[in-house]
Amino acid sequence: REMETARAAGVSSLGLLGGEPTAHPRILELVRTARAMGFSRIALASNGLKLSDPDFAAALVEAGVTRVGISIHGHTAAIEDALSGRKGNFERKVRAIANLLDLHRRGLLPHNVSLNAVLNRKNTGRMAPFCAFFRRMGIGDVRFNLIRTDACPERARALTPRLEDLAREIEKTIAVNL
Repeated sequence: REMETARAAGVSSLGLLGGEPTAHPRILELVRTARAMGFSRIALASNGLKLSDPDFAAALVEAGVTRVGISIHGHTAAIEDALSGRKGNFERKVRAIANLLDLHRRGLLPHNVSLNAVLNRKNTGRMAPFCAFFRRMGIGDVRFNLIRTDACPERARALTPRLEDLAREIEKTIAVNL
């Protein structure tokens, strides 16, 4: 119903996010329906784990996804696996990014592949190498978000970076990525 209302209002871009859209048992059907309704841009925000399967990634793009943003918080297994709480997540996410970049290069994923990282004390000092690592893979679109600790106030002090540290790191990251 929400997609019908949006299309009736002239909306042509759809974003699927919140929770993990690829975990929905009918995600492929939902994307096909959106495409059939006339959405010309269908963006997906994902943790990327299911997209490490090249067949699933291809099926999602074939169904109509035109852009994917992957949430990844580190450029090494030590950082990503620690922040996500799961050993092996980094490896799976890198495979997902490679799968998506392959689809993008072949013209099947026209609206890009991007990365989304939440900045916290564990990764703030590594923004420049993060960008460099993923640039070598072919990623040119990286988005950094500041951590929100309202859901875990007891961890706020341990996770929230100091503003002056963050400002220095942002300046350095911009300088080496111009």
